[in-house]
Amino acid sequence: MKKQIYKIWFLSLLVGGAFLYSCTDDFEETNTNPNKFYTTDFKYVLPGSVYKTINVISDLNYNYLLNYSRLVTVQVRTVPSENLSDTYYRQVYSDILRDLESVETDYTGKEGHKNRLAMIKTWKAYAYYILVSLYGPVPMSDAILSIEEKKSTFKYDSELQVYTQILDLLEEASNLYQSNSLYTKDILAPDFLFNLENGSISKWQKFTNTLRLDIAMHVQNLSPELAQKHATAAMSDENLLISSNADNVAPRFGTDKTYDVSYYYENLLKKIDSNGTWNAYEYPSLSEYYALYLFSYKDPRIEAHFMKSNEETPNTNPFLFTDTITRVHICSSAPGVNNCPNYAAHQADGLNAFRRDSILVDYSVPYVPITESQRLPVNWEADYIPGTASGSRYSDPLRTNDKLNVSRVKMDYLKPDATVVLLNYATTCFLKAEAKIKFGLGAKSAQSYYEDGVKASFEQCQMTGKAADYLKQPGIAWNTNGKGYYDKMGFYCADINGAGSDENHLEQIYKQRAFGCFFNGLEGWNLERRTRAFRYPPVFNSNSSIEGVANSQNYSFGRERMIYPLTELMRNKGEYYTAIDLLQNASPNGNSAARWGDNIVTALAFSKVDPEVELAESKYGGTKRIPYHAHYFCHYWGTTYEQLLDTAQVMTGETNATRALTRAFNYTLVSRYSTYLTITPPTP
Repeated sequence: MKKQIYKIWFLSLLVGGAFLYSCTDDFEETNTNPNKFYTTDFKYVLPGSVYKTINVISDLNYNYLLNYSRLVTVQVRTVPSENLSDTYYRQVYSDILRDLESVETDYTGKEGHKNRLAMIKTWKAYAYYILVSLYGPVPMSDAILSIEEKKSTFKYDSELQVYTQILDLLEEASNLYQSNSLYTKDILAPDFLFNLENGSISKWQKFTNTLRLDIAMHVQNLSPELAQKHATAAMSDENLLISSNADNVAPRFGTDKTYDVSYYYENLLKKIDSNGTWNAYEYPSLSEYYALYLFSYKDPRIEAHFMKSNEETPNTNPFLFTDTITRVHICSSAPGVNNCPNYAAHQADGLNAFRRDSILVDYSVPYVPITESQRLPVNWEADYIPGTASGSRYSDPLRTNDKLNVSRVKMDYLKPDATVVLLNYATTCFLKAEAKIKFGLGAKSAQSYYEDGVKASFEQCQMTGKAADYLKQPGIAWNTNGKGYYDKMGFYCADINGAGSDENHLEQIYKQRAFGCFFNGLEGWNLERRTRAFRYPPVFNSNSSIEGVANSQNYSFGRERMIYPLTELMRNKGEYYTAIDLLQNASPNGNSAARWGDNIVTALAFSKVDPEVELAESKYGGTKRIPYHAHYFCHYWGTTYEQLLDTAQVMTGETNATRALTRAFNYTLVSRYSTYLTITPPTP
């Protein structure tokens, strides 16, 4: 069945992609291109629009949004960029919305095609949601013309106006669905959005209503009244929302490596296929910030999202962490690390049975995050290690022995026929939990919705049996606080403050929602901008050239929006400047100086002010000495040599200590650090 779906999908690209594609440079050409052939055959246009949308989303994800979500790091793209983003703007308007507008016009008022019209309106709403989330004010009410019209300027709507129109579109779509339509062809078959041979009106209806709920909650800072109105309508019948992982909106790329494979395969994995060479700095890998939460709360979902260190490159030198553990004192006069400098005295006092050594050892760990920046800002340096006579400095604990040591995103997210999850059951549950707290909506308690969301995420990761234990932990259990690890520089801590007020309960909901929509950079970025639940620090870098980023010698924020295409300044100049006025007037922290107001540091109207920006200079400015420490790796396998050996022998089945420790985690004794007594010595 899947092969047939892919084959027909490719056909839809030939018709809905090649024929409907136009290389336009601006709105005027987008709307008046005489050489563009339009077909309004629904079964070609909508699948083609879906494919082109997930390709745009994947492109954005890899180049920007994964880093913006802070759960995944693509190291070469961590520093915020002033990319003019012409490609994304054109692709959404010209290659997606233009075609949807044509087919919507064709089906409007057409008897027996209400379901098709509802699907078109839903995907159109989703495309505008992408645009307004990226840029802020965009053309919507005046964006698309019929082929006969000619026009050179296109009016921008404010964020509030765009979101209002999007929500109205979704309301119209919701009211159009007819599950018992007498016209049996009023479906999409095959259904590429849900990877079904036969169309599903029910799943589309759930998508429409859940997207409406999602966007309603998204606009709370912009208009609480608009948010409550549409959230209330969307929650009026919870059976019409995504209600299981089987309803997840997760279109899939094809398998033909020449035509319809995933963006990630085409732009990343294909290079590895051709020459067998990995570039870890270009590969999406485990962010240290996400690792803090995964390690702190023993989250098994790390196994579903990331490969172990060197999993795909076993011949690479392993990452080794230097730790301090204890062992029975080896009182020896032999040279080397086992030499005891107090051998004679220890042999004479009879207390060796009560002595232990503190020893430095190297060992590998299963999962290794990648650091966002390869070096410290120019004004910073590593601190001195206390008590070292030679004045030794701390070293970066994530400086790997080999660039391939880091834990990379699993191939399932990047393979040729990768699935792109746009909206899932876990997110739906967390949306309902938030709606319960904010607006009193829903038949269940906020706690029940929250726990349903965690369980749904585990089920999606095929880890259903592990959710119960995870939910028992402090910070994860409802109405509890959890203490997390600090990052290697000591700036950020993965605490979860869930006890007490509704605001604290919302922190639990928001953080679990972010984990539950892993690899969906747009939703993760939107959630953090709206809530500032994580309050991530800035990106630390040297010599940033981004205009408007404060103290660019040390750090960069600048991840608030994308700037408009240069073609808008050239071809739609008057409306372009109007858009900047709309942007700056509605922003909670406008910046009209940097790039004449069209900049990446101006927060969009739906956002909250980032408190880290206000505190940045006091926390990150000036010169600093960094006392590096990877708390999350300390005592990973135990606190004593005996514990490490027991674990290694269980893991490997080896009885020989050396072989067991080496095979299990590349264990090496570095040196004896000190020797101490476990009892108080008797008085002479």
